[in-house]
Amino acid sequence: MKCLHKVFISILLFSLTAAQVFSQNANIGGFTYGHNAPKTPVIEKKGGTLRITSSPTGSSVYLDGSYKGTTPLTIENIKGGYHTLKVEKKHYRGESRSIYISENSKRNYHARLEQISGYLRVYSEPSGASLSINGNSYSQGSLVELDEGHYTIRAKRFGYEEKSQTIYVPRLRTITQTICMNRAEFRLESISVSRKKFNPQAQASLASIKLTAKVNAPETGILSVKDSSGSEVFSSPVSFTTWTEQFYWTGTDSFGNLVQDGRYTIEILAGGQRASCMVEVDSSLVYPDLSLTNGGSGIGTVASAENYPEGSAIVELGAGIIMGDDYRKVYQVPLSMGFLWAPSDHLELGLAFSPYLNGEDSVINFSSSLKASFQTPLSDSTTFYWGFLGRLGFATGPLYLPYGIDAGNGAGLGLVLGFKFNSLYIGGESSMIFKPTGGIFNKGDDRIWKTGIAIQRQFESGSLGLFANVNIADGNYSFKEEHDGTDTTVTGSFDRQCVYEAGFEGSLYLSSSPIQFTFSGGTFIMPGNSGSMLIHPHAQLGLKMLF
Repeated sequence: MKCLHKVFISILLFSLTAAQVFSQNANIGGFTYGHNAPKTPVIEKKGGTLRITSSPTGSSVYLDGSYKGTTPLTIENIKGGYHTLKVEKKHYRGESRSIYISENSKRNYHARLEQISGYLRVYSEPSGASLSINGNSYSQGSLVELDEGHYTIRAKRFGYEEKSQTIYVPRLRTITQTICMNRAEFRLESISVSRKKFNPQAQASLASIKLTAKVNAPETGILSVKDSSGSEVFSSPVSFTTWTEQFYWTGTDSFGNLVQDGRYTIEILAGGQRASCMVEVDSSLVYPDLSLTNGGSGIGTVASAENYPEGSAIVELGAGIIMGDDYRKVYQVPLSMGFLWAPSDHLELGLAFSPYLNGEDSVINFSSSLKASFQTPLSDSTTFYWGFLGRLGFATGPLYLPYGIDAGNGAGLGLVLGFKFNSLYIGGESSMIFKPTGGIFNKGDDRIWKTGIAIQRQFESGSLGLFANVNIADGNYSFKEEHDGTDTTVTGSFDRQCVYEAGFEGSLYLSSSPIQFTFSGGTFIMPGNSGSMLIHPHAQLGLKMLF
């Protein structure tokens, strides 16, 4: 019994000692045990990685429909699971398949694309023809890679019949094709004039008409002009060296004298064929030298009572600068693009797009105008003009707030009057503009009564004019502005506030072309309290083309 008692006590002491040892981080067999032993490491799950290569290289890679780049390409952090991989390249059959990507994995994929293209080289006989394959132009003799299939080749050369041919291009082969063309018999297909009516005494290129003739082969002929009785007043030899030839008639006879007003037949006789068209000579026809204003064609910012003749159109491009009232700071940098068309002698339609650039304060304006005007001759040298105008403009924000200046916004109706003494015009505009501050889609009853006068002298090489107007603003305005994603309502009022404007405008024809260099300048003046004045000088340069 005593021996068993000693054995039991020994086992108990050994157990207590072992427990104490393990509680103090025992290290047995290279592993640490105890309450301070490190925990079992946890492996963080990350997306998989896919490496894509291809034959040929440079193929486009799409993963789940999203473009990722070109091969060779490595895509990382791909979510575990099935994905759709697509590899494609022009002139090769694309490859698409579902691929499984597991977390924390790296996988390689190689796509072998099958070429489905061949090569085509085309020549013409005779050489020098314009060649196209399925409508796309190619230079003669160039090697063109095309997907396997049928293609239509067209060859075109002046003096030869156009030839087309269909050819099959197999894959992995090079096909050489020569298209033989036959000489064409001359055809006078059509003739047309740039204007149906013109004044031989007008300025620059407006004093002539351009005749366009379309043919298919080289030939020589005669251009003749006949009056209403059938008598020939002008003739000139012509030759055709390309599909479209252009000739000019300045309204003179064969001796260089101006012909009388009336209708004339222009005729071309070539290769035994004849084609003709009509034109009218009118020495009373006037082409005013006007720019596009908010109320239609005019001088500076004042609409004119004159109209461009039927069929005329002008295109304007301009850029300028508007200074602030301290003469040192730039207020706005305006750009302008305008188009005006006269569908009849008494009607004009105008459109204008005008960005005003100045950082966050930039504003874009769209405006349209309609002007109907009429004329009454008072003597051989004096004509009275009168008409009506309508306008509608929209802007992304107000300009010159809160000064009450007409900047093209809102809707307006007006009256224009004027007199023309030979080449000197004197006229005026009076318009009422509604909601000129925020636009017609905003609240408010603000309005401007605009009254202006303009004087202009036309010269053979251009024009020079002066203009002035007064804007009387009245009523309340209200509009919304967006700043940092929030809308702010801006309100205010005018109490018969006056703003004056004065300036000049001029133009100069570039050589004998219908293109003019334009320049203008002026200033806005608003009397303030205690004798102070707000002044905004402005200037602009541009180009104008008359059609």
